Amino acid sequence: MKIENVRNGVKLEVVVKPESTEEKLALEGGDLVFYTKEPPLHGRANASLIKFFSRVLNVSSSKMDIIHGYRKRNKVLLVREMNKEEVENIIRRVIES
Repeated sequence: MKIENVRNGVKLEVVVKPESTEEKLALEGGDLVFYTKEPPLHGRANASLIKFFSRVLNVSSSKMDIIHGYRKRNKVLLVREMNKEEVENIIRRVIES
Protein backbone atom coordinates (compact mmCIF):
# COMPACT_ATOMS: atom_id res chain seq x y z
CA MET A 1 0.00 0.00 0.00
CA LYS A 2 1.61 3.24 -1.12
CA ILE A 3 0.48 6.15 1.01
CA GLU A 4 2.55 9.21 1.80
CA ASN A 5 2.14 12.49 3.61
CA VAL A 6 2.43 15.56 1.41
CA ARG A 7 2.28 19.26 2.24
CA ASN A 8 -1.50 19.57 2.08
CA GLY A 9 -2.68 16.04 2.85
CA VAL A 10 -2.04 12.46 1.77
CA LYS A 11 -1.23 10.87 -1.60
CA LEU A 12 -2.27 7.28 -2.15
CA GLU A 13 -1.84 5.01 -5.14
CA VAL A 14 -4.89 3.00 -6.15
CA VAL A 15 -5.42 0.47 -8.92
CA VAL A 16 -8.98 0.70 -10.26
CA LYS A 17 -10.70 -2.38 -11.68
CA PRO A 18 -13.89 -1.25 -13.45
CA GLU A 19 -16.90 -3.36 -14.37
CA SER A 20 -16.49 -5.65 -11.36
CA THR A 21 -19.33 -7.62 -9.83
CA GLU A 22 -19.10 -5.70 -6.54
CA GLU A 23 -17.70 -2.49 -5.11
CA LYS A 24 -14.87 -3.18 -2.67
CA LEU A 25 -11.35 -2.31 -1.60
CA ALA A 26 -8.62 -4.96 -1.41
CA LEU A 27 -4.90 -5.30 -0.85
CA GLU A 28 -3.32 -7.41 -3.59
CA GLY A 29 0.42 -7.96 -3.76
CA GLY A 30 1.07 -4.74 -1.86
CA ASP A 31 -1.23 -2.69 -4.14
CA LEU A 32 -4.42 -1.03 -2.98
CA VAL A 33 -7.12 -2.16 -5.45
CA PHE A 34 -10.56 -0.59 -5.81
CA TYR A 35 -13.21 -2.69 -7.56
CA THR A 36 -16.13 -0.76 -8.99
CA LYS A 37 -19.23 -1.80 -10.91
CA GLU A 38 -18.94 1.32 -13.09
CA PRO A 39 -17.45 1.15 -16.59
CA PRO A 40 -14.38 3.20 -17.51
CA LEU A 41 -16.47 5.54 -19.64
CA HIS A 42 -17.09 9.27 -19.28
CA GLY A 43 -15.32 9.37 -15.91
CA ARG A 44 -17.80 7.06 -14.22
CA ALA A 45 -15.15 4.78 -12.65
CA ASN A 46 -13.24 7.86 -11.43
CA ALA A 47 -16.39 9.34 -9.91
CA SER A 48 -17.08 6.02 -8.20
CA LEU A 49 -13.54 6.01 -6.76
CA ILE A 50 -13.93 9.54 -5.35
CA LYS A 51 -17.40 8.78 -3.96
CA PHE A 52 -16.20 5.54 -2.31
CA PHE A 53 -13.17 7.12 -0.63
CA SER A 54 -15.20 10.16 0.38
CA ARG A 55 -17.67 7.91 2.18
CA VAL A 56 -15.05 5.60 3.72
CA LEU A 57 -12.72 8.37 4.90
CA ASN A 58 -15.63 10.62 5.93
CA VAL A 59 -14.23 13.52 3.91
CA SER A 60 -16.00 15.79 1.45
CA SER A 61 -15.38 14.81 -2.16
CA SER A 62 -14.28 18.41 -2.76
CA LYS A 63 -11.19 17.61 -0.65
CA MET A 64 -10.12 14.82 -3.05
CA ASP A 65 -8.58 14.84 -6.49
CA ILE A 66 -7.11 12.33 -8.88
CA ILE A 67 -3.74 13.97 -9.47
CA HIS A 68 -2.24 11.32 -11.75
CA GLY A 69 -3.64 8.59 -13.98
CA TYR A 70 -7.06 10.07 -14.72
CA ARG A 71 -7.32 7.96 -17.89
CA LYS A 72 -5.41 4.93 -16.59
CA ARG A 73 -6.15 2.16 -14.10
CA ASN A 74 -3.24 3.16 -11.83
CA LYS A 75 -4.19 6.39 -10.12
CA VAL A 76 -2.78 8.72 -7.50
CA LEU A 77 -5.44 10.18 -5.23
CA LEU A 78 -4.83 13.30 -3.13
CA VAL A 79 -6.84 13.56 0.09
CA ARG A 80 -6.55 16.97 1.71
CA GLU A 81 -6.57 17.63 5.46
CA MET A 82 -5.77 14.05 6.53
CA ASN A 83 -2.53 12.34 7.47
CA LYS A 84 -1.00 9.01 6.51
CA GLU A 85 -1.75 7.29 9.82
CA GLU A 86 -5.45 8.23 9.73
CA VAL A 87 -5.87 7.02 6.16
CA GLU A 88 -3.94 3.78 6.73
CA ASN A 89 -5.98 2.91 9.83
CA ILE A 90 -9.30 3.49 8.05
CA ILE A 91 -8.26 1.57 4.94
CA ARG A 92 -7.04 -1.41 6.99
CA ARG A 93 -10.39 -1.54 8.81
CA VAL A 94 -12.29 -1.42 5.51
CA ILE A 95 -10.17 -4.18 3.97
CA GLU A 96 -10.50 -6.43 7.04
CA SER A 97 -14.29 -6.07 7.24
